Amino acid sequence: MAFELPPLPYDYDALEPTISKETMTFHHDKHHKAYTDKLNEGVEKDPALQGKTIEDILASISSQPPLVRNNGGGYWNHDFFWKSMKQGGGQPSGALAEAIESTFGGLDKLKEEFNTKGAGQFGSGWRPAGRCSRGCSAPPIRG
Repeated sequence: MAFELPPLPYDYDALEPTISKETMTFHHDKHHKAYTDKLNEGVEKDPALQGKTIEDILASISSQPPLVRNNGGGYWNHDFFWKSMKQGGGQPSGALAEAIESTFGGLDKLKEEFNTKGAGQFGSGWRPAGRCSRGCSAPPIRG
């Protein structure tokens, strides 16, 4: 099974003016496509990976060769990235806002630390954020 570039869940201009149509087109059609193509290249080289889902591959990502590890993560991250955005955005509220305040000292401090750590990641510096209590494989923002 070859991995395919998933379509955006909205039009290329849906996030304007925050993200331009040109940026979305380039990032999806060139950048995400490159992750897709390189992932397929890596999977083709390893018969044990052929026919597996991206989730199956990611379950053992640390044991995969760099071509699959870097591009498999990029492939999945971008699909998640597109699905996570919506027009208008917003500010954190409730328990999330309280956790950001108590952990980082506010949203601006979180963004600063997040961007600094993200710049050191493979790829374009984009980094997922989440909270987990066990079984985490992504390096924490703090740590």
